[in-house]
Amino acid sequence: MIQIVKGIAPTVLTTKGVTETQKNLADYQNGTIKFKILNSIYNHDSVKATLEKAQHEKCCFCETKPIRSFGDVEHFRPKNAYRIKGNSAYQYPGYFWLAYSWDNLFFSCEVCNRVFKRNYFPIEDETTRAPLNNLDISNEANLIINPQTENPEDYIAYRAYQPYAINDNLKGKTTIELCGLKVVKSRHRTEKLRKRIKKLVDERAKYYGHMKLHYKNYTTDVDVRTLFANAVKPSAQWSLMIKCALKDNFKY
Repeated sequence: MIQIVKGIAPTVLTTKGVTETQKNLADYQNGTIKFKILNSIYNHDSVKATLEKAQHEKCCFCETKPIRSFGDVEHFRPKNAYRIKGNSAYQYPGYFWLAYSWDNLFFSCEVCNRVFKRNYFPIEDETTRAPLNNLDISNEANLIINPQTENPEDYIAYRAYQPYAINDNLKGKTTIELCGLKVVKSRHRTEKLRKRIKKLVDERAKYYGHMKLHYKNYTTDVDVRTLFANAVKPSAQWSLMIKCALKDNFKY
């Protein structure tokens, strides 16, 4: 997981998206708590393509490249309803007023979006939840890393091919668990979930092993140094993992 710089919002969000948001806000004032969110706007080709380019064709959570699927436009704060943890009930309304907000949209592989993160959005203090406080998100302390406004490197690092929360911080732990970045026994109790994660971990392990073999020539081979210089660029797959490996001299 790396920090993401998006650039300018696609026009469809600042035109049709704004119009739909205003309609939904008006409906909310009249008591509506469930909204029809238009996929044709937030999932417009221009939105998806712009996000994909900004994220170097990598999933915003697992950093897999190429994407493990066709990919989804992911809502960081869930658009329709949110869940706090486990099998807790869906809470309505979700963050409907952010459904077409550029700051709330990312490009994610289908596995991270549909299997793991889904509608989960835990925060530190439920009394600050925006839908309960005049739709104000400014007091929310999110427990999943926002890769646009926060630097994931402040919260997550790698030992070999396994991510861990730096100093056991809660935001890093929550992100790793809810996004399925590694198997957490207390969280991923079904065999189906564990298999999904194992496939990702096995891919990372294979890549890590490949790069570790090259590292023995790092100080003597110019081509190998170039290989690693490219491997830590934002455009490279699992660039944070390799950055951490270089920092640790591939000791794991």
